[in-house]
Amino acid sequence: MLITLEKLKELDACKDCLAWFKDKYPEGVALDELIQCFLKEGLLDRLNWLITHLLTHENCVRYSVFAVELSLPVFEAKYPENKMPHDAIKAAKVWLENPTKKNREAYYDAVWDAASAAANAVLSADAGCAGAARDDYTAAWAGARVAARFADAAARDAKKETLQKIISYGLELFKKQEK
Repeated sequence: MLITLEKLKELDACKDCLAWFKDKYPEGVALDELIQCFLKEGLLDRLNWLITHLLTHENCVRYSVFAVELSLPVFEAKYPENKMPHDAIKAAKVWLENPTKKNREAYYDAVWDAASAAANAVLSADAGCAGAARDDYTAAWAGARVAARFADAAARDAKKETLQKIISYGLELFKKQEK
C-alpha cells in the first residue's frame, strides 16, 4: 500500500505530521517503509494514529480493547475508583461477539463515558480526546475512533514497552486484515 500526502489528508492527519511527511516523502512511501521509519525514529504516537485509521471498525475496537487492558494498571493507580474503562472493555467485547444494535449502543455509551473520563482525568491538557469523532464519520466509525483515542490516551501514560506491545498487536491485526 502506498501512503501519500493525499491519503494522510483523507485520514485527517495533523498539520505537523503532514509537514513532516511532505518533507520526508514528497512522492509517497510504501506503508511498510513508513512503519519502519516511525519505529526507527521513535514516532510511536504517529504510528499508533496511523494504525487506528487503517484498521476496520471491528479491528479498531479489538486494538482499543487490547491497548486499554494493557494500560489499565497506570490508569487504576491514579484513579482506583473509576471503573468506566472496565465497563467499556466489557461492552466492547460483548459487541464484538454479538454485534447487535442493542450491544452496539451499550458499547458506544460505555466508550463515550470512558473516553470522557480519560480525557478529563488522564489527559486534562488534551481534552480533545473526548471529541475525537468527526462529523464525517458514521456512528460506527465514531465509536471505534473514540475507543482508539481512549486507548491512545491510556497508552501515553504507559511505559514505552507497553506502547510497543500495543503497536505490535495493531500491526498484526492490520496484516491479517489485508490478507
